[in-house]
Amino acid sequence: MTKESDAVRNRASDIERFLSTGGRLLDMPEAERLRLTSEARRLIATIDNLAETYLLVGLLGGTGVGKSTLMNALAGAEISSASHRRPHTDDIIVYHYKNASLPKILLKEDLPHHFHQHDIPLVSQIILCDLPDFDSIEDEHLARVSSFMQHLDMLLWVASLEKYGDGRFYNLMRKAPKASTNFFYILNKIDLLFQASHAEAGLADLEAIEGQYRERVTDITGDPDPRVFIISARDILENAHPNLWNQFPALRREIFHYRDLKAVSTIKAANVDKEVNDLVNSLAGLYERLAIAGDSLRIARKTWDKEAKQSEKRVHEKLSFLLREKLLGPIQVSLKDSHNLIGPAYGIYRIVGDGPTNSTSIKEAIDDLVPAVDEIFLREQKAAIGRLATMLLKKGLSGSFVDELSMQMQPEETIDVEIWSSELRGNHDSVPERSRWLFFRLCQYLIYGLLALFAIAAIAGSDLMLSIANEPSILSLSRGLIALMERLFSPRGFSALGTLGILSFIAGYFFYGRFRIKAAKEARRRLCKIEESLLDRYRSSLMNAKNYSESVEKNLFEKHRVLSNIMKRK
Repeated sequence: MTKESDAVRNRASDIERFLSTGGRLLDMPEAERLRLTSEARRLIATIDNLAETYLLVGLLGGTGVGKSTLMNALAGAEISSASHRRPHTDDIIVYHYKNASLPKILLKEDLPHHFHQHDIPLVSQIILCDLPDFDSIEDEHLARVSSFMQHLDMLLWVASLEKYGDGRFYNLMRKAPKASTNFFYILNKIDLLFQASHAEAGLADLEAIEGQYRERVTDITGDPDPRVFIISARDILENAHPNLWNQFPALRREIFHYRDLKAVSTIKAANVDKEVNDLVNSLAGLYERLAIAGDSLRIARKTWDKEAKQSEKRVHEKLSFLLREKLLGPIQVSLKDSHNLIGPAYGIYRIVGDGPTNSTSIKEAIDDLVPAVDEIFLREQKAAIGRLATMLLKKGLSGSFVDELSMQMQPEETIDVEIWSSELRGNHDSVPERSRWLFFRLCQYLIYGLLALFAIAAIAGSDLMLSIANEPSILSLSRGLIALMERLFSPRGFSALGTLGILSFIAGYFFYGRFRIKAAKEARRRLCKIEESLLDRYRSSLMNAKNYSESVEKNLFEKHRVLSNIMKRK
């Protein structure tokens, strides 16, 4: 392909890629997107087929002028050899790339051909036709050869240094169709000039011969500036770097240039470039709408941040009320564990009757809570998205695009209650942590133990305590215990026991009060933890909605950028 045909194809490919990737294109109906994609693919296929056009090049000359060598030099490899002989003198030998689609003119029955395939990519789009040697064409076949010459894209009149003066060559040139402007006049085997003389003499002879040949061609064709090339095909094949006097590189560039021009002209003749431009122009409206939609979403994203904060505040208020109503009671009941109260405090707990009064378990309460929370989340997020959608509609975005955006931003309609309940129960252990109550229990043991020691000391009296201390023995300790039992039922003992009971009740009431305060505080802490867990889930849902809108915004701007590049390459 040429640069021009490549540009047309690349543009069509960019359109196809733009239409077929990245999902929906704003408000473009899916049927329209598929239609335009199919059209782009059709144009690509058409360009590929047209680009496979072949340049039909004929070589006409006498016997031994080096046509085969010239064809091999053009291909950069051997495609013509001495073994490729004509079955008949008027046959045309055709050299073409393997699997090439041959032009219909080559398949006509009234013009005998002999075909040879090759696999040289350099000339894959050039069909070389070795016409019969002019000095062997019979008169009755000359008309058919002349007729075939009119179908050639390019005709190379090949003469050699030995035969460029042959009058029959110029007679045939005089009879050739004058309408063709794609004649090239080749003087081959010019290297012979440099084999028998010095370079200076050879160059002088070359200049003189070229002038004579050019003048002769001008006299016959009437072309004041015929395209004459003085070449040595053998020099090209035998030397890595051709001699400076060899004009073969210029000839090859000219032939390949004609090949490229034919590919471009074929594409233009088929009007494909205009169809590609029309396809691009059909996307102009989408280009403008993409820019508007991207800017609108950018503004809406800033509005969404404020709306999300307000929505979160409303959800927080509703959650606080709902959790206090449905979950605070069961949590408080689960925390009022009588095992954490000792002695008088436990007795007061039993007397007051501050035991479990709510039969609903934590699991039942949470399982009942989750659907209500789910409903709050859905209702609040839908309301926030609805306000955002209203703003986008006011900015002129299509209803179908806004509806799809709103639907994708919505949270899931249903939540797995079991999974969510399990997560919430993970934030609350119905059995209080022993570490949180261990110090509380030790304090009770310590206070009650000290009160009991004080009571024993009061009943025994200082004399009994001193006697045991002065004579520490098993016997003195036994006597002291007997004396303590006697004094226990004395007025002094009853007074000490009464004091112990009063002080123990006061201590028990204190511990009972602390127990209630600690349990209530722990219940509130756990309730706040559950509430924060639920709010995190709602924040995550809002963040997912925001992230989706940002991805849509980036996608719109990217599509606008890609489409802008396509439209600029007109």
